[in-house]
Amino acid sequence: MENQTIILHHVTASQAIDYKNQLLSRGLILDIDFIWKYHSAVVLGKSQVEFTFTDPKNATFFSLMWP
Repeated sequence: MENQTIILHHVTASQAIDYKNQLLSRGLILDIDFIWKYHSAVVLGKSQVEFTFTDPKNATFFSLMWP
């Protein structure tokens, strides 16, 4: 299976942590089921969070669930 990444733009650090906590509360395991990276606006000119899932089904589900 190939990994799939979701990128959410214009997300604060607090919002990024909330998204990560949603995954954990659904039973996904950090660094096994998904990895995440937060980039502040200082780095890229705009803030963003990236979630890379090992199961493409999770990537599809959360891409539909999150704005």
